Amino acid sequence: MNYEEYKISWKNEIGIKSNMNTVEKGRLFSTELFTQYLDVSLLDDNLYYIDGKSDGGIDLAYLEKSENDDDEDTLQGDTWYIVQSKYGTSFQNSDTIYKEFRKLIKTLKEDNTNLSEKAQSFIDKITLFVNERADPDLDKVIILFATEDKLSIEHNNVINELRKDIKNKLGNIFDVKPISIYSIYEKLSDANNSIEDKIEVALKAKISNPNPEEGVFLAGSVNLLDLFDFLEEYERQTGDVNSIFDKNIRKFLRFRGQINKKIRTTLQKEPNNFGLYNNGITIIVSDWYNHKSGKSKRVLVNPYIVNGCQTTSTIWEVLNNFSREKVGGNKNDKDYWRKKFEKGAVMVKIAMVRRDHTVEKYCTFYK
Repeated sequence: MNYEEYKISWKNEIGIKSNMNTVEKGRLFSTELFTQYLDVSLLDDNLYYIDGKSDGGIDLAYLEKSENDDDEDTLQGDTWYIVQSKYGTSFQNSDTIYKEFRKLIKTLKEDNTNLSEKAQSFIDKITLFVNERADPDLDKVIILFATEDKLSIEHNNVINELRKDIKNKLGNIFDVKPISIYSIYEKLSDANNSIEDKIEVALKAKISNPNPEEGVFLAGSVNLLDLFDFLEEYERQTGDVNSIFDKNIRKFLRFRGQINKKIRTTLQKEPNNFGLYNNGITIIVSDWYNHKSGKSKRVLVNPYIVNGCQTTSTIWEVLNNFSREKVGGNKNDKDYWRKKFEKGAVMVKIAMVRRDHTVEKYCTFYK
């Protein structure tokens, strides 16, 4: 089933009918999309329905509480999800995104005095969460911009601009991610080749394989800054850096948000030793080819991180926070955070997984 067929089937299954008015369609769409995306029950006590007159740009919200174990080195923060959805023709273009986010920022900054009782009650909860108990390295407020179809690269660029704006105005605890019916379709796909869209992202790494072009496996090391640049480009193309973990089974076991305290501490205090204390990451791809700039840089096709999810997400969080906080008014300030991490590295393994790969092909490579 291709995406268009799946989309029609999905809308029929959740009960969207042509005789519904636009408000009914939008409410059903946002509720079903979000609960399926995060595997949340419609009856969950932490799910708040806010849409309606004077909702301040918020359709619904959900608090995902942490489930920390007794190991103090493994911490997981709480996450508030705020859903802003545009179903069908209500989403027009980039102007729609700008308009809706301007409204939402005004609401979250408590500058909107025309809020319903439900919306104001929720804003009070978020304000308390941010001001009194939020750790920006653990607790998060994620704004989900929900549309029927996957956003284009042009629209994702707008989302990335707004993400920076929201972090500057509201704090690093806030993030923005787009979701769509395609997000559900992608999660249900069982192989890279079943996804219609091709994602190609360049990664600069030191690879030890003598003839990597002839094999199906690459191994080496990647500089922390180069890995961060790779993740930034992935986010620019997809709109959600976390979708790179979608093939990691632990993501479906509610692994989201876990950050290892020791990983974070090493990154912050001695990034040059990071590779000595870490087992590295594994990326699967449907293909790769050498970048035009040289063999030290390879373009990875449909990359997914299947091992090292925790490591990668921590690198992303820490470097992202440094890049935001350390940018000042002069060049030295802007370069400071990059100099801090330039000597850090992590081991990387890249495996090509394609339908045409046979056991004989793998065995021949390893002889």
